[in-house]
Formats: sequence, structure tokens, C-alpha cells
Amino acid sequence: MRLTFELPPGVSLNSLGFDIGLGDFVRIKPYVEEHRKLVENPDGGRAYSPVLSPELDGQCGFIIKPYGPGGVSSLLQNIPIGSEVLITGNVEHVFWKERARGYFANTRNMAFGSQASYSVALIAYGMIAYGIGITEVAPVALSELKDPRVKQVRILWATKTWSDVDWVWADSDEHRDLVHHFFRQQQQGAYGARLQLTHILSQEDRSGCMRGRVSANVLRQVFLDDNVPREDLRFLAVGSTAMLDFTYETLLGLGLDTSKSNGSWSGGNLLYGKLAENVSLSVRHPSPLLEMLRKTNAAPNQKRQCKRRMVTAKEASNKKRHRKRRVVTAKEGSNKKRHLQDVASFEQPG
Repeated sequence: MRLTFELPPGVSLNSLGFDIGLGDFVRIKPYVEEHRKLVENPDGGRAYSPVLSPELDGQCGFIIKPYGPGGVSSLLQNIPIGSEVLITGNVEHVFWKERARGYFANTRNMAFGSQASYSVALIAYGMIAYGIGITEVAPVALSELKDPRVKQVRILWATKTWSDVDWVWADSDEHRDLVHHFFRQQQQGAYGARLQLTHILSQEDRSGCMRGRVSANVLRQVFLDDNVPREDLRFLAVGSTAMLDFTYETLLGLGLDTSKSNGSWSGGNLLYGKLAENVSLSVRHPSPLLEMLRKTNAAPNQKRQCKRRMVTAKEASNKKRHRKRRVVTAKEGSNKKRHLQDVASFEQPG
């Protein structure tokens, strides 16, 4: 299910501080009382990964897997177009006392300015309570592949059947989200040997896919080989809390540096560290994806700043003689005044 939400004019996820190349998500909650009654935990809401470019003005979009009644995804599937919902206006960076868990912003666990090389290991669980895991993994992979220090990105995508997978290639030219864009480039071989994609299906045998569930043996087979030193590996798993706990505990048992504290996982072998609670989000280094988008947006402005040719004294004199100023009549001046418009300012709710 693809959903697009309208944001106020001039507002983008980037302007609100979101960086989906760092795995940032938004939390969606029901707004009107009629919708709140349809959700079991209306105040908690549900976290979803944006899939449209964070630079896009006035809108944001998601790909969501609907589940049974009582959840936010079911509500979003059934409410009419034009309905209003609450969407967080900033990256979550707080300790929730009610859940006894910290929701702190991600920061890349790599030495900035260093020429050291890394290999990124991404594990996406397909059928999960937090939506389709690949919707977060694909933009992150797209981002990491833009960093020349990243030698390779390996993705293990765990689903029940192939039908949970093939939608990423279906009509990919028609969709402008980053998930379809990433898999369109993957299908075209744009990343070459730098990208390795492995599927594991739990309920179907299929040629070219692993069969079963994620286990220590599967993780060892897909990610741990002699070609990559373990200290250069950076892991990210996307799924339910139980799935993340299982994955990182298994990696710990395989000798990798992972640990859990205050409900959050950390360690030298994880792709992300967590920003300290008392540290401002403004100190975060942007992801490679966001850096690329900023450079792309800056390029047209640089082109407009054209170099001016040196004008000789003779040419300048000729220009002065031929320069004429048209006189604006009183009527024209009055018309111009009537066409001036004030720009309404947008005040974000607190």
C-alpha cells in the first residue's frame, strides 16, 4: 500500500531534520477522535520509514503493509483520501519512561575523515509489525553505496514467499520512491560486485533463494567470510524488537561486537551508534545520500552564477550611449501595486 501525505508548503522532511539515509523514521498517530477509537494504542502510534526523497517539498510518502484491525496500518488503509493524521515533526530523540526504552537518533558508526574501508551488512525482515523492512533498508543501502569507503553492501532479505518480494521490480519505472529506484538500479547492474542481495524464504522453495529462517548458520554463510575482516563489518537489522534482539544476540554469539543497554543495541560492528540524549541533532553528520542530494540541489544555483565577460572601455562607452530607460506611467505603477502579494507565513504547531 503506497500512501502520500501532504505537508505544509515549503516544508520537507529534510527541513524538519529527517535523514532517511540514516534510517530516520516518522511516527504516525490518529488525529480525530473517530479514528482514535479504531486504534488499540492511539497515543503510541506506529513508526514508518519514508520512501520519497527527503528534499521533496510539501509531501512525504510511505509503502506500508496493512495488518489486522486495531493497528495504524489498518486505519490508514480504510480512512478516505483527505483525512488528517498526526505525523511527528522531528526525529525522535528521547527516553520514553512509559516504555522504559530510549528512542535516540542514529549516527553512522564510521570514522569521519578516515580513509578506512568498510563492508555493510543489512538484514531486512519482510513480514514484520513495523511494516515492510526493506522500505528502510533500501534507502540506507542506496546511501551507503554512495560512500566510496564502503567496499560492499550485502543484503539478506527474509520473507515468507517470493510474492512478498517481487513488487519491488513491478512497474518500477512508474514509481519515484527510493525503494523502486534502488531495485531498478540493482536489476540493471549499476552497483556491480559492490552489491550482493540474498533472499531467504521460509515457506517456499525457489531457485537462487535460501530456504528457511535466519539463524547463526545463515548469518555466518551470508556475511562472515575470510574476505572481510570482522572489525570492518557494520550490521543493521530492521524488524520487530524480537527480531532485532535475536539477530544482534546471534551476532554477539558469533564473536561480533554488539551489546544492549537501556533497550538499545550498540557496538563497534553495528552500522549506527546512538546520539547521546543530551547532544543536539544538529551535530550529526549527514548521510552520503543527503550529502549527494544537497550537492545536486546546489548545482543549478552555481550554474546561474555565470562569469561576466570583461568589458573594454570602448564597449562600456557605447553601452552608455545606447542605454535607454522607459518611463513608467502613473497607470502602470498603479497596476503594479495592485498585483503585489503578501507571502503568508506558516506557523508550525507545537
